[in-house]
Amino acid sequence: MNETRIVDLRTQMGWTQERLADESGVTVRTVQRLEAGNDGSLDTLSRVAKAFGVPVRDLFGKKIRARLPLLPRRVLLPAVENHRPN
Repeated sequence: MNETRIVDLRTQMGWTQERLADESGVTVRTVQRLEAGNDGSLDTLSRVAKAFGVPVRDLFGKKIRARLPLLPRRVLLPAVENHRPN
């Protein structure tokens, strides 16, 4: 059994199991099995990941926060560094 983030991703999208099944081209029963932690084929996982718009690896593991680009310190802080309190 594998712990997946499929339920989290599905609920974030506001989708039902039926909608995920339609969007990914798998059966509702397959969605239910994946959400219960049953193994899925690479093809099935690829379809589900594509429906969510994420890589397959993002279906597994911990929740992934939005990835923000890292900016150099000088880009983020000039206004703060030049600010002089009254």
